[in-house]
Amino acid sequence: MGTTTTISWLRIISFSFFCLSSTIHLKAQELPEIGIDHMNIVVQNLDSSRVIFEQLGFAIKPGRLHPNSIDNLHLKFADGSELELITASKPKDDLAKEYLRLLELGEGAAFLACWTSAIEEVNSRLLAENPVLGNYGKTKVLTLPEESPLRSFWFMGSKQPTDKAEFTSHPNFAKGIAEVWVNEAAKPQVISFFSKLGKEENNGFIKLDEGKIRFVESPPNPNGRPLVGLVIEVEDIKALEKLLIDNQVLYAKNNERGKSYVFLKPEVGLPVKLGFVSGE
Repeated sequence: MGTTTTISWLRIISFSFFCLSSTIHLKAQELPEIGIDHMNIVVQNLDSSRVIFEQLGFAIKPGRLHPNSIDNLHLKFADGSELELITASKPKDDLAKEYLRLLELGEGAAFLACWTSAIEEVNSRLLAENPVLGNYGKTKVLTLPEESPLRSFWFMGSKQPTDKAEFTSHPNFAKGIAEVWVNEAAKPQVISFFSKLGKEENNGFIKLDEGKIRFVESPPNPNGRPLVGLVIEVEDIKALEKLLIDNQVLYAKNNERGKSYVFLKPEVGLPVKLGFVSGE
């Protein structure tokens, strides 16, 4: 092989490597941003649930009774994330029917909504899951079929704006949802699902652009969904502890990765496992 031929092959190899590198870089650029938007917790009675969450130091934003019989309350946070306490009384449409079926099985976490910067890209990456792309008001949303084991996870095409200070200033110093807990039994399916979106599992966590998904060993959610709990980030963990002690709320403490955690005991009677973690 002559010198000229060798140089030609080197040019071809260099060009091919450049194309491959550019393709990899482009795919990395195409990865959609994804973060925790809100968790829906289905409850039998909003009034009694409100009393419990207020005792834990949360400010409650009133919801409204919808035409389909769904009623709700909101726990809004300064980072735009939210807990939504939700119930239904009559099977007036498919969503109300679904909530009523969940309530027949028991209270608990029902849905986790994630915001995304590129909902069309999310849709294309999840085609094998038979997603449904639609609209909720002016916001594009992506949901999975009701028979899907991953029905709990859905996506919104924009991040919610921060609400009024009167609803995001909590006596317990809550700032936002830091972690969502998923039952270890659902780990393989959830890992596969989020890996299609470029979010990989590492050490029992899937790190999103805002918030994390943590896999935990837990008794099953009574309503059959894989979501079992969450952790709220607080500005002042010591002040939170004082509030819990003053309100006679039972809790346990733990330190992990240099952070202080507070976990509420089952005797508190919440429909989900709930913990708090110190902020950065």
